[in-house]
Amino acid sequence: MKIQRSFVCRAAAAAIAAFGTTAGAPALAAQQAYTFTQAGFNGGGVLQGRIVVDDLNHDGAITSVAGELLSFAMSLDGDTLVPSFSMGLQELGALNWRLGSLLLGDEILRRGAEGLISDYTLEMPFNYATGLGPTSVPGGYVIDMRHAAVSSTSQPVSVSAVPEPSSYALMGAGLALLAGLARRRSAR
Repeated sequence: MKIQRSFVCRAAAAAIAAFGTTAGAPALAAQQAYTFTQAGFNGGGVLQGRIVVDDLNHDGAITSVAGELLSFAMSLDGDTLVPSFSMGLQELGALNWRLGSLLLGDEILRRGAEGLISDYTLEMPFNYATGLGPTSVPGGYVIDMRHAAVSSTSQPVSVSAVPEPSSYALMGAGLALLAGLARRRSAR
């Protein structure tokens, strides 16, 4: 009986530990989704987005020019200086980010400084840049090219992992094992 309980406890602990790993640090899976937010724009806007990445060379850093950014979407809403807009992967110039970091734009990496910048070669109505790479500071700015309006922030981009459904399933299995073990103990 003791051997079986010990195995159940270890399995449950492993399931919960695995969930914790995927929720906040680099994922074990090849692809991982993240959401990001940047607030504090002087026009009152909030920038939000979502990325899906794959660290192809396993160096712990995501670089869009290396093909490690699989999906990108962001939008700015609620700004009084720059109108709301959205931007996709085709409008992105570059992104450098240390995988698993809670901020984007505050570190110097081996392959350059962290940051995100829109593609200035396209004739887009809006341009965006943030981070040490493109702006030399962790904050960022949005430019409305049609009206020469600028909204800026000193706040860095905050990033959080989007747990995969399999992570929730693994955590649920671990919790079910713990509940079964507790029920079994109380029945004695």
